Amino acid sequence: MLEALVFLVRKFKEGHSMGQSAGREAYTSSGNENQNGQLVNDIKTMFERSKAPSVECHINRVPNHLRMVNAKAYTPMFISIGPFHHFNEKLQTAEKHKVKYVKSFMERNEVETNLESLVSTIRGMEESIYYCYEETISFSMHSDAFVKMILMDAIFIIELFLRYDNNSMKSDDPILGSQWMYPIMMLDLVLLENQLPFFVIEKLFNLAFPNHSNSLPLIEHTFKFFDCFNLQKMEPKDVKIDHFTDLYRTFYRLPPSSQPKGRTDTDRLKYSATQLKEAGVKFKVNPKKFLLDLNFDSKKGVLDMPCLRLYDQTEAFFRNVMALEQFLDEENQCITEYFIFLDFLINTTEDVYLLCNNGIVVNYLGDNEAAKHVVNNLNINISCPNINANYSGICKDLNAFYEKRCHKYMATLWHDYLNTPWRIASTIAAFVLLVLTFIQTVFSILH
Repeated sequence: MLEALVFLVRKFKEGHSMGQSAGREAYTSSGNENQNGQLVNDIKTMFERSKAPSVECHINRVPNHLRMVNAKAYTPMFISIGPFHHFNEKLQTAEKHKVKYVKSFMERNEVETNLESLVSTIRGMEESIYYCYEETISFSMHSDAFVKMILMDAIFIIELFLRYDNNSMKSDDPILGSQWMYPIMMLDLVLLENQLPFFVIEKLFNLAFPNHSNSLPLIEHTFKFFDCFNLQKMEPKDVKIDHFTDLYRTFYRLPPSSQPKGRTDTDRLKYSATQLKEAGVKFKVNPKKFLLDLNFDSKKGVLDMPCLRLYDQTEAFFRNVMALEQFLDEENQCITEYFIFLDFLINTTEDVYLLCNNGIVVNYLGDNEAAKHVVNNLNINISCPNINANYSGICKDLNAFYEKRCHKYMATLWHDYLNTPWRIASTIAAFVLLVLTFIQTVFSILH
């Protein structure tokens, strides 16, 4: 059936082209058959590749509508991991470091395997690794080149973790001994497009250290390496991750027992932080809570929020996590929901100042305008139609608190008459004048 369809299309195109130009000659019958056969095989190959088997994880390219907002946030600066940026010429210098790290790994006395066995292991998982990646870019690589790339990248990461865990930050180490290279690489390893499936790295690690007699499990090495991100000091026990972007997201997620249930698209916060303050809302920081653990006490009017620290790299870290969440279901878009709520609170630099003054935001970006820009731009082109029931409830309660008549009058008083020192002074002066005028009027009546 497919062969007949291809033949008819080709014949139609031949007839059309002959009508356009009499100088063109028709294909020979044998030539048609050869070309048709090749085309049929190509289409069948496409069909086969579209039947991706179920895989343990998915590693996606960042969608264009997100990349166009800030392409640098999704692009590695120093090292390429996996196929998406493997051919980037600007990252080729790091390939020399990979070779040195892999050579060092194979020379370790405790490694209980050889290079042939490691290659064979990757070869056996080749198809499942292929299908972890969203696009067919990996299919453009020759099988040997793909296996070599995965092997080199995985062993490089293992050797990096081992060196870090053994405090091998020596001056002669090309990465850990560099003041600029190490922090940049930390960011590169968390980028969504710069990932290896964790099960691949773990498989090679377990093959090299089958008894773990002289080494910790890989997940513990991983936690130690990324410890600076683990602000809540989560334990690696029973933690399962797809890759390092997923790990970074895991560090900020609420414990399973505390994760809110249910979604709603009806309640959005209508008022910014300064507007809520004018209505009497008090902002309180709770540094011991998870970042996403928010609470509003409507009786006391206290919004309880953990501390968020904004560094130069913060935007890139969270952009990649939010890009990852775009491929997950609504129940798993927790980081996105948090920044949507924060975007509700921050509309002006005064909102940033208020949150910084209360310790909820710690701004290392230089000025409040930069912090406002980061928070407001994180949600551009982000899709999150529904937010979780807890955040929705907080939005509803804050809106109701502001819209109470007494709180609304208080907000108007603060906004119109008490929002600057000059207005406060003029308001007091006007009030004093009004009182003196009233007293004078009373005395006039009495006398």
